[in-house]
Amino acid sequence: MRLAVRLLPVVFAAVTVWLVGNQIVQGLQPTPSTVPLALAPWGGPRPRCVVSCGKGARPMRSVTVAAAGSPSDEQFRREGAGEAVGPKPDLILSCPPSHIQRLTEYMASLYPCEILCSRTSGKGSSMVHLLLLRCHGEPASMMQKIASDSHLAWVVQKVYCIDRDEAPQPNIQGVAQSLAKQLRAISLQPRSVEAPVVRLACFPRSQLLELAQLLEANLCEEGSAPCKLSPTGCNTVATAFLVGDLWYTGVSAAFGQNHHMANKRPAGNALSRAYFKLSEALQRAGAYVKVGDLALDAGAAPGGWTQYLSEQGCACVYAVDPAELELIPQRTEDGQPSGSVEHLCATLAEASVQLAERQREGRLPPLDVLTSDMYLGMGRSCSVVRALEEDGALSLLRPGALVVVTLKGTEVRGHSKLRFDAQLAPVVEEFKAICEGVQLFHLMANRERERTLVGFKRGG
Repeated sequence: MRLAVRLLPVVFAAVTVWLVGNQIVQGLQPTPSTVPLALAPWGGPRPRCVVSCGKGARPMRSVTVAAAGSPSDEQFRREGAGEAVGPKPDLILSCPPSHIQRLTEYMASLYPCEILCSRTSGKGSSMVHLLLLRCHGEPASMMQKIASDSHLAWVVQKVYCIDRDEAPQPNIQGVAQSLAKQLRAISLQPRSVEAPVVRLACFPRSQLLELAQLLEANLCEEGSAPCKLSPTGCNTVATAFLVGDLWYTGVSAAFGQNHHMANKRPAGNALSRAYFKLSEALQRAGAYVKVGDLALDAGAAPGGWTQYLSEQGCACVYAVDPAELELIPQRTEDGQPSGSVEHLCATLAEASVQLAERQREGRLPPLDVLTSDMYLGMGRSCSVVRALEEDGALSLLRPGALVVVTLKGTEVRGHSKLRFDAQLAPVVEEFKAICEGVQLFHLMANRERERTLVGFKRGG
């Protein structure tokens, strides 16, 4: 009885947090895609799941499915019997578990494709997630676009290309025959280079060795093999992918590092990953920095956001940070800032006073852009949004000015997303009171407990 009395406050607190969290999470989801999605009916119906794809499937929580597209029990029975049902995937992306939801939202909002489902592969530290897509255009073109997308370079590990016109196979013997047929067709085409050198991509990887042996046997049935299998130096990739009970295959030209993208650094001379954080935030929000804008970058060091703003054509970026800026501002012969970047080596409050004085003297018009990637901690009494207001940064802006703020929750203890969302909610409301057109994103370059807000300063 005494134990029950002691546990009662703990239970009450836990229930309270759960109820509050459920009320606020509805308004905290990242901005949904405006691209209409027609999800494919893979796998059997599961409670609270939008769509599933055989074993290891995960729900697509931020994607809405029309009731008319719901699969019937008969369709599931047909798929289980080895008959393909619904659209087939023609591109499959692999990524770490931490980014599967973000990757889903990113692809749905920026790429012309249908999100079919996701699957899990491996265990522990070797676990990866797979996102199955149906392209609205040419899969090869989208595959190359994905490979050159700087926001995906840190996230997407591999890209698999599936031939939508090839019939799915019920077993690995059929897979070997299908790939051999496709490779023979390629080898017969006129080409100015040597015969295809083929890398075999297989999921699950446990079937790779057996598939390679079967494929080599099938290729040699009619005499000399029309191509060479090799894990390196390839110009062609043959893909075999198991979805549920069916194998899907495809042969495509290799690019980059044989469809590997893991840990690939984006092209360019960006100072840090923060550069791509701001780039993605503006792209996702449909906002942009105009040539000739005046911008204030709070917490600028080491200079990633300042670099991006400067490269977009800002007339001047006032980079505020007591720390050293890696992006060296250009100077005139007399030692004055050239106009593109001015480093204010001070706190935000001190820098705001300096800039406000210039505005009073008529030497500086109202600013067009305010960005902040600085850390204050949402667990403190003063949030980063309120700090921007109290330190005078927001008063420097014109009505309608673009505002981009990173919310960082590294002070949240434990691994509860519910607690993170509970601390995030009041900060978002503070931002909405100051800005309109507010959008909340969990960007590719954000950490697990980071979110990025984009909005425009309210008038008056």
